[in-house]
Amino acid sequence: KEDFEFYKTIAFTNSKEHPAMIEKIINIQLQTKSILLNSQLKIKNKIYSSGDTTAVRLYQDWQDLRDNLAIAYSMTATQHKEDNVDVTIMETKLENIEKELSSISEYFSEQRKSRTIYYTWKNVKQSLEDNEIAIETIPFRYFTKAFSDTTWYAFVSITNKSNSPSYVIEENGKLLETKYLKYYQNMIKFSQADNTSYTQYWKLISTLINPSITNIYFAGDGVYNQINVETLKNEKDDYLINSINIIYIGSCRDIINKNASTIKTSKADNSQKPVIDLIGNPTYYTTPTTDESTLDQLPGSETEVKKINALMS
Repeated sequence: KEDFEFYKTIAFTNSKEHPAMIEKIINIQLQTKSILLNSQLKIKNKIYSSGDTTAVRLYQDWQDLRDNLAIAYSMTATQHKEDNVDVTIMETKLENIEKELSSISEYFSEQRKSRTIYYTWKNVKQSLEDNEIAIETIPFRYFTKAFSDTTWYAFVSITNKSNSPSYVIEENGKLLETKYLKYYQNMIKFSQADNTSYTQYWKLISTLINPSITNIYFAGDGVYNQINVETLKNEKDDYLINSINIIYIGSCRDIINKNASTIKTSKADNSQKPVIDLIGNPTYYTTPTTDESTLDQLPGSETEVKKINALMS
């Protein structure tokens, strides 16, 4: 991870002389960032709910070995020798478990196959329409002679006309994560007008967006996972949600995997009514329990949901 962070500093500070370095950065992002927590949770839930005890045991072994291998990667050669750790053997064992899991779990097999497909930024380009742009957020620690406490945020954009990815850099990442975040949260908490956060969080990004763009695929990271950019007011005193169509994605790889069209939520199309799910007083347990730590039912919330449903009908 530190090697990649170091490379980010080198790439973004030398991109004019070596533009291909930015392409490498986004290509690596497409491979690594796509292995998301929610994907792992889906796999885990699918296997655990299958009732297949062999698959469950293998999955547990896979998780344990994967975590141990991650630790082994961070160890030095001397530590490997002292602790009798053989990374090659661990990698082979992990590969064998993955093959066995894939043979009995279709869901795990599909996820494993998707990880082996190598995509580049050009695949993202080919998946976009004329009115669309994909923006990947890449936060990293700035490196001088060592890693500093300075955080940079790179925003890399791709359109279907891009000859190479474009980008802008916000060098005040620490302020975005501390002072400006606190301000943004307080403005929402106390229902105050926020005429500052747009400048801090979106104005720079907007320079990447051509006026002809109507759909923005935005892959946030870092502090951008803690704010909703659609709540920001632009210089015309209008919320971004009213002026542009921002489609949140986990990674630009999502555009390729889902062929873009399946994740669009066009605000211009009013032909279909929005679907709203109302949930109140859910059944937490399928069987009766006397455990004192269990959650109580909420009949009051059920009444509220029914009233809301009546108002919306």
